[in-house]
Amino acid sequence: MVAAQLAVVVGLALLAAVLFGARAGYSGLAGAAISVVPSFYLAVRMFRQEGGAAAERLLRGIYFGELMKVLLTLALFVIALRLLDLDLVVVGGVYLAGVLVHWLALLFPERTVLTMAMRQATMLDVDKR
Repeated sequence: MVAAQLAVVVGLALLAAVLFGARAGYSGLAGAAISVVPSFYLAVRMFRQEGGAAAERLLRGIYFGELMKVLLTLALFVIALRLLDLDLVVVGGVYLAGVLVHWLALLFPERTVLTMAMRQATMLDVDKR
């Protein structure tokens, strides 16, 4: 999911640069970073979970990861908007496109990395028997 998100938002940032100039381009890259970095953080955090951990502990880890993702997103928005001369419409548009890609990927779970990894692990378990 994160790779698809990255491809779409970087493509949109490049398109903004070509159509509207350098300021729009780096505004798009800022929106791309705000969208992708927290998603990448959560993905890395989720894949680090221990397989044999108790369900309650795993759920607590998911909640904490989501909280950190939201806080990281807010922090990146504040930093970007305070320190950089950005076009807010482009930043927001590219960010929302990244979120949309993430949500659309959930509609097609058979194509996500997590689902593919779970299938592979299931096949490995079957092969061991």
